[in-house]
Amino acid sequence: MSISKNVGSMAKYLTKTRIKPSYLDAKSRVQDFLEKIPVIGNSLANGVRKIKDWIRDEFFGHRNNIFEQMGFTYYGPFDGHNIPQLVTALKAARRKKGPVIVHVCTKKGKGYEFAEKNPTGFHGVSAFDIDTGEPKSSAKGYSYIFGKYLCRLAENDKKICALTAAMSSGTGLTEFAKKYKDRFFDVGIAEEHAVTFAGGLASCDIIPIFAVYSTFLQRAYDQILHDAALQNLHVVLAVDRAGIVGEDGETHQGIFDVAFLSTIPNVTVYAPSSFKELELMLDRAIYHTSGTAAVRYPRGTEKYLPDDFEPSAEPYSLYGDIDSDDLIITYGRTFSDVCLAGNELDRKICILKLNRIEPFSEKAVEIALNYKRVYFFEEGIKNGGVGEKFGFSLYQSGFQGKFDLTAIENYVTQSTTQSALHQLGLDTESIKLKLEIRNEE
Repeated sequence: MSISKNVGSMAKYLTKTRIKPSYLDAKSRVQDFLEKIPVIGNSLANGVRKIKDWIRDEFFGHRNNIFEQMGFTYYGPFDGHNIPQLVTALKAARRKKGPVIVHVCTKKGKGYEFAEKNPTGFHGVSAFDIDTGEPKSSAKGYSYIFGKYLCRLAENDKKICALTAAMSSGTGLTEFAKKYKDRFFDVGIAEEHAVTFAGGLASCDIIPIFAVYSTFLQRAYDQILHDAALQNLHVVLAVDRAGIVGEDGETHQGIFDVAFLSTIPNVTVYAPSSFKELELMLDRAIYHTSGTAAVRYPRGTEKYLPDDFEPSAEPYSLYGDIDSDDLIITYGRTFSDVCLAGNELDRKICILKLNRIEPFSEKAVEIALNYKRVYFFEEGIKNGGVGEKFGFSLYQSGFQGKFDLTAIENYVTQSTTQSALHQLGLDTESIKLKLEIRNEE
């Protein structure tokens, strides 16, 4: 895990020696003494330093000292599971003047055999059997469906290539990486580079699909803006983990991608509500959309869908009683909860499902003008989201009814997905309650 691999007893001995407080004190005293010698003090100190650097570089080479070449003192590597050693190293770093790098190596999954053997698989997990390490649910999720469908497309289209930022397994690209090695690029933890690289590929008549978690895509906002959209290049973003992610944690909530992508011209965003729609919209994004296109889909598996639901990649879909006074607008997996809530009401509702959420269709706005009450449910940040923009367009078009928007207004803390959706008013129970209360008013 070092810049260059450190091997042998000598490297371990020197590392151990360098972190001893007595060594650091002696080194500091010698340097102070030399610098205080009149006239020649500084020259002596510089000479000793140069001799030390020469010996170090002769034996270990410049690459082992890249941090010191930049002015850092480098200690390590240390065993991150050896607490006494870490304490000693950190105390030594604290005593040192100037910037210090302490290189610590840990073993992923340490302490749990199954995680140690399969660190990638245990990076982010749902419920599993602690005795066997096997997941309790074998249901396939959106990432799996994405990876399988992309392999099918790549089999017939040699222009298709896939990019990831150190997340081939998490984004469902493991099979693609094995089947199409020459068309698979893992750029490491560098989402910014991935988007710029995708733009370069697109300029060469290649179709790049960059699979990335929603929360990590925000790192590449500048590159999407300047290196893809501004050039009007056909880059496809497969935005995984869109919306609430539950056990993945507070920093991984995919609630901002819609808001920041919708600020960028030449960007089209699709939001499937089912596995089939994911395939349809990927096809639409790859072959029937100009400029930069994004397809966003959630973590986990497909949710409830009505028996008479027809998957579509058209800009919008209408479902339910079009003669109702109430219109419910939503997109993505929230469509499932809206349908379930509608099933429990004592009146009929109409659901307008946005499939293309940026730009949304003006015809969808025209449809909404015909209703007395319009409710918008969005599993994304409220400020700058689709709901705000749709409501603005609605009132600009002369809407005289009531418009109610339920969306996320702040960071979402760690919890299960279902618990978070309930707290945010985006689960079936909360949606039903809101529709019942508003109807009584």
